[in-house]
Amino acid sequence: PPSRGKKKRKRGRTSATTPSPVPPPPPSSSSLPMVPPPLGSLSLHNCTVADRTINAMLEAQVGPHLAVLDMTGMQNMEDALLGKLLETCIHLRRLSIKNCRRLSPQLLPTIAAACSTTCTSLDIGGCTNMTPDSVLQLIESSLPQLEELNAGGLGWTNDQLRKLCQLRPWKGLGIGFSPAVTAEGLRNALSLVGSSLERLAIPFCEGAVDNALLGYLGKVLPHVTVLDIRGNVNVNNITGWFDGRAAAARLSQRGGRGSSTTMNDDDDGDDDPPHGTPHGVTRSSSEEGGQEGLFVLARYTSIHHNSMEETKRIHPLYAPRFVCILDGEGSGGGIRR
Repeated sequence: PPSRGKKKRKRGRTSATTPSPVPPPPPSSSSLPMVPPPLGSLSLHNCTVADRTINAMLEAQVGPHLAVLDMTGMQNMEDALLGKLLETCIHLRRLSIKNCRRLSPQLLPTIAAACSTTCTSLDIGGCTNMTPDSVLQLIESSLPQLEELNAGGLGWTNDQLRKLCQLRPWKGLGIGFSPAVTAEGLRNALSLVGSSLERLAIPFCEGAVDNALLGYLGKVLPHVTVLDIRGNVNVNNITGWFDGRAAAARLSQRGGRGSSTTMNDDDDGDDDPPHGTPHGVTRSSSEEGGQEGLFVLARYTSIHHNSMEETKRIHPLYAPRFVCILDGEGSGGGIRR
């Protein structure tokens, strides 16, 4: 018998107390993905803005909430003033400083630093203190997301334009008001971006743009849906553009060279139907190049309403999606997002 005064020990497993798991430390702010705040747009088009306006925007912390900033035509805007605002626009996707004639190439590093990973569209057309070389240097060193550039009025040459088109597959290009550019220069450069280009602005390049060039561009630019040819007085119809597009569609349908492939002068032969003759192409082959249509700004050209109607009669399958503006109307019609 057990001795007196001693308690019986119960047989069985002894339950050990399991310590509660220690929660992991919260992630540091540097490891969290940066979520942009709700983004909006701001247009100060043709406004006169003083220092106190920019300072008020900085105090209100407007910059981090902007995805689109339009400063077009602000004649008093200078590098230092705009630079202060751009440094806060860390989510900016589209920037227009068109016709801000006091801005200089010294602003470009600020644009590169502020918009290096977000900006997809930049309009610096008419900033006459900028140069093509400074723009090329900016694009070569930064702005990897940039896919649309309007840099008209900066005095592009054939070599500079070709270098620009070699940098990346552009979706939108504006290189108008370039008297030194020739038809051959445009052909050689734009054929490099034929597989990607959707919007093209070549206004007031009178010495280069004519009906023959449009016929070639219609072949090598099958995805272009917006075309700005204002001020090119040697253009009197758009028929050649659709001639080229239909010929490229047939080549692609036959399994030959694709419509986005660079074509030589020799391609302007048997595949081009006689001018003024309707194309005997099926809807599927013609729509391959015209499904998205074509919006043309053609003010100050030699195109008239009669030539437009003739183009639609010759190319009836393209006609429903073909819009050509010959006057001051059509504002916003060429916007594609």
